[in-house]
Amino acid sequence: MRAAAVIACLMIIVLLTISFGHGTAESVDLARVKWLGSLSSSFIRPMIPNNVHITYLKKEPTSIIHFGFDSFLSLYSAYYHMKGVRLFLHTDYSPEEIFQAQNSLNRTDKWTTLALNMPNLEIHYVVAPNRTTNNVEISLVQHKSDFVRMDAIKQYGGTYMDTDVYVLRDFTPLRAAGFQNVVGREPIWGHVNNGIWMSQPNTTMVNVFIQASHEFFDGGWNTVSSIMFRRIAERLHRYPFEVLILDERAWFPTNWQGESVDKLFEPFLDSGASPAATTDVGPDDVDPYQWWRLALKPKKDNEMDFSGSYAIHSFVHHHPDVKNFDGLTPEYVLARQSNFARALYAPVRHAFEAGLFSADDFDIE
Repeated sequence: MRAAAVIACLMIIVLLTISFGHGTAESVDLARVKWLGSLSSSFIRPMIPNNVHITYLKKEPTSIIHFGFDSFLSLYSAYYHMKGVRLFLHTDYSPEEIFQAQNSLNRTDKWTTLALNMPNLEIHYVVAPNRTTNNVEISLVQHKSDFVRMDAIKQYGGTYMDTDVYVLRDFTPLRAAGFQNVVGREPIWGHVNNGIWMSQPNTTMVNVFIQASHEFFDGGWNTVSSIMFRRIAERLHRYPFEVLILDERAWFPTNWQGESVDKLFEPFLDSGASPAATTDVGPDDVDPYQWWRLALKPKKDNEMDFSGSYAIHSFVHHHPDVKNFDGLTPEYVLARQSNFARALYAPVRHAFEAGLFSADDFDIE
């Protein structure tokens, strides 16, 4: 960032020198000077913190904490791709319940134990809200999460992710884009989905969203989380550098409808890995023109290219009856026979080679 600031200052000096070369100091357009100063600030704006937040709240008072392989992989994909990331788990499970889960020897708790002992993970105890400041009941755990995540983003900044979001590459270019908030549109309706949300701490957008959520929450499924979130993001887009709205391919290349979920998870039973779809081959490995030409090679009808995506919001729980798909396991991903498996192969292979799990664990969901 220091180098960027130096470059910005040199740009201003060069441009001002050119301006002075055409007249006296008094003839310099002061509006141009102010504009150049404003432009330079975009080069030295602080990066969004390299934090990732997830929430895990009790559905019932007697609920037991349990991470399946799907949730573990969500967290591990962030750890793998976002180097040096600081992970936050915001939960209303007690320290005693967390300690017991961290040290469980039960085979079915494999992914819970790994997730809760992941490097760089900080566990923060929260009180899940039951009512808004307008005394409207918050009954669904998903809506409680909406309120917990906005408080976490306000306090710490970083990236909030649902536990069915999977990171495909480093978010650093987005963190360094100079915006206070980065959000993304979802498919079909074009709403802005708060299942992924990047933000500096205590931004205008997060403060407006918190206030509006308490005022307008009515118990509707997406009243706050997508409809109002979109309206706030689009309205505040007028404020310079307040919010960047990404198109759907960046974070939501698939949707929650059955055909899309099938395309993501259904195995291609007779196919091998394709260079066009796999994340093992990247633009750093080949000439840029050849990288582009890879996309022109013939692909299977259902094959997907995630080159333009930073993450996948899988929505698999919205449509569990995928043909030839028996659940998300290490074995399923390492076989690389579906679009999802190819996209998430690298972090799963990394976890396996690091000894976090063995072949004996391949079938545990």
